[in-house]
Amino acid sequence: EILESQIYQNEAIHRYEAQWVNCDVRALSFRVLGKFGVIMADPPWDIHMELPYGTLTDEEMLDLGVGILADDNCLLFLWVTGRVMETARKCMRRWGFICQEEVLWIKTNQLQRIIRTGRTGHWLNHSKEHCLVGVKGND
Repeated sequence: EILESQIYQNEAIHRYEAQWVNCDVRALSFRVLGKFGVIMADPPWDIHMELPYGTLTDEEMLDLGVGILADDNCLLFLWVTGRVMETARKCMRRWGFICQEEVLWIKTNQLQRIIRTGRTGHWLNHSKEHCLVGVKGND
């Protein structure tokens, strides 16, 4: 009800349709996209496994111009894997954000049981996802 009255029916709030870009982000000039107050990113981290999509090395991730997309005051929600936690924090700093929080999504099945798909010794590998929350600015 609060969302309905304060956001969805508020004509002062301009809403945009969902947008995405299908390209090699290493060659994309982020400046053409404009500035945003909130950025949600689920980048193709190199997790040293064979995946059905291309990944970026840690250095390529650090070199991405994500900070160019940020308005003066901006939140960054950055999905990460366990292997790249520290690299992701370095990326945030390089992009101009301070890591303030971490959201943890515990994956459960229809019976509300934790999903355990890892191999022996890695039982909880795929049972959770981490999302780091970064802040740029003071507001």
